Amino acid sequence: ERHALQQGLRVPGVVEAPENAVAQVHVRAAGFLERVDVRATGVTITRGQTLAWLYSPQIYQTQLELLVVHRGGAGPPMEGVEAAARRSLELLGMATADIDAVLRQDAPMRAVPVRASTGGYVTRLSAVLGQYVTREMALYELTELSRVWIIASLFERDLPLVRRGGAVQFVTPESQAQPMEARVELVEPEVSSVTRTARVRLTVANPQMRLRPGQYGDVRFALPASDALTVPRDAVIDTGRHQYVFVASGEGRFEPRSVRTGALAEERIQILEGLREGERVVVRGAFMMDAESRLQASLAAAPVTAEVAR
Repeated sequence: ERHALQQGLRVPGVVEAPENAVAQVHVRAAGFLERVDVRATGVTITRGQTLAWLYSPQIYQTQLELLVVHRGGAGPPMEGVEAAARRSLELLGMATADIDAVLRQDAPMRAVPVRASTGGYVTRLSAVLGQYVTREMALYELTELSRVWIIASLFERDLPLVRRGGAVQFVTPESQAQPMEARVELVEPEVSSVTRTARVRLTVANPQMRLRPGQYGDVRFALPASDALTVPRDAVIDTGRHQYVFVASGEGRFEPRSVRTGALAEERIQILEGLREGERVVVRGAFMMDAESRLQASLAAAPVTAEVAR
């Protein structure tokens, strides 16, 4: 029979940190770490928070040059020189507020703060007290998780049903009563030659850190209803390699027929190939075989009388 089939897909998904959510903290001038305020991974960091304190001879000398110019007095020529000195300190990594503090106090800062360029969580660190650091060294790695990715794998037959921007629900064992709303951000173009699946990437807001990288759950795709030829799901026998139904051929006889199935909705399954509308199929025939060898044995046996459904 034909039904307005409310299609849906339910597949496993795993939470990942977005690739663009990772930031590294570097110094812009070589020097020594005179103090390390953040010494462990996993801690929460806010944007602008001081992570460590750096003594850099280059930064210290540039501060002195700025103070000499600043003490020289006002006037257009000196203003240009002072602006250039301030710019040099900014390029060396000093924050505007710290430069203002140097001018206000009329004294250089021996050690300048190394601040976080973004908020998030410390996922890696290499800062050690007293360490000599250079511009190439990443002192910290910060990961911002206010939004996360959910990666799901779909079989190639299901890929045409999913569109970018489509609404999705993500459910973890801890959030069964409160599914999280997500959106399809990307359907990757490559299908695995081994699993015959393609990765689908979803994005979901995560302001309260309900989701953490590595966490698993179910991804539920709600798809639009469509008119489809369906049979009761119990009518389909799946051997692992093939799918069959038993079709009524008259006089109480039934013949096996190979079919290709589509979406499953509640107790009915879509038939894409192998059946025509109006044909009758066996509803309770799955018990007859659970492997292809049992299918062959059944074919050799006498015809079976069974309950049928349209």
